[in-house]
Amino acid sequence: MKKLIFGFTLFFCPGVFAQVSFTAAPSTLQFYSRDTATDSGSVTISGHVDKNATAYSEVKVKTYRNDTLTATNSLTLSYSGDSAAFSFDLGIKAGLCNYKYEIYGVNGTTETLIRKADSVVCGDVYIIQGQSNAEAQMYDGSASENNSPFIRVFGSADTAAGDTLWRIGQGDGDMQTMVNVGQWGLRMCKLIVDEYKIPIAVFNGAHGGMAIQYFQRNDTRPDTQNTNYGRLLFRLEKTGLAKNV
Repeated sequence: MKKLIFGFTLFFCPGVFAQVSFTAAPSTLQFYSRDTATDSGSVTISGHVDKNATAYSEVKVKTYRNDTLTATNSLTLSYSGDSAAFSFDLGIKAGLCNYKYEIYGVNGTTETLIRKADSVVCGDVYIIQGQSNAEAQMYDGSASENNSPFIRVFGSADTAAGDTLWRIGQGDGDMQTMVNVGQWGLRMCKLIVDEYKIPIAVFNGAHGGMAIQYFQRNDTRPDTQNTNYGRLLFRLEKTGLAKNV
């Protein structure tokens, strides 16, 4: 079987929790790419702590694999003025397992949970593109028997969609349905998950009934969301994956 495999790197959600601001951190259901040479990926957690609220002395990250604590990483903070930077680069092994990351601020013996991301995975990425056969919406009979928590989708091919979240994929919708993979797309992903024991993320950019010109790139502005190509590229860039396809 010939596979088109696409690598995943990092998708980050900048956020603020009291005195802590994040420039990179995993989100629940996030998907990371694997390096096929090491069969693992990398999770970056970084940001700044403002000591004007609570002067944490450390930032600590606890990593769980299928709810079992596997690692604890700590960083002693060094303040410059009122701010201290922190950064962790943590490995994540590819496979049919869910990772959870808990980020704590430490003040003496007190640990305060700042942020948590659950059901994070690492694996391979596929792109499905084309007309209605690639959209593959349901007409007669559901594909739901192929649902899997290890098939992930980011956003939607819908021209009006503004969604930028990771979710579990489904196959019975159309291009206007969030997390749509398409019926045969879902079946394909399930076969790969079962055979290779690797999670799959899939970007479906299909749009039925359009001429080939509709799918062409705007060379002046490749990432413009006014084009089908640009909307697909936007989702890849939003997750940090464009250079890994």
